[in-house]
Amino acid sequence: MLWVLLFLIALVTLSYYFYAVMMGGRYSVLFRMDEKGVSHTQLPHEHKRAQALGAVTILAGLLSRNASTAGTGMLSSGHSSVYTRFTNVSNVKASPRRYTIKLRSGLMHNQVYTAPEDFDFVLAFIRDHIGKHDA
Repeated sequence: MLWVLLFLIALVTLSYYFYAVMMGGRYSVLFRMDEKGVSHTQLPHEHKRAQALGAVTILAGLLSRNASTAGTGMLSSGHSSVYTRFTNVSNVKASPRRYTIKLRSGLMHNQVYTAPEDFDFVLAFIRDHIGKHDA
């Protein structure tokens, strides 16, 4: 049992580094905030890379006759934008050291990255618009 766990940890770690190398070591996104929520959109060149990796995953799933792998590839390459409505946010977790704000909304999670000088403003804006102070 321990060997299986160690193998899975090694596989996840290797996959993470492979994905990081394929994406150029960066993850570039555009955040837009309005009175109703936050939009998290992959930039076009990032989305093209993610689509290519999704296509490879679909192909691997089809070749191995594994429907769940092919489905994972389809889901991962299908969207480039996530919108989180403030009315649906159930939890906010702020990480001032990393300048990130995690929004939890049911099964959906969105992570907002800010510039150091914008962190306090963005966090206050989100808190004011969801009406909760869980952060």
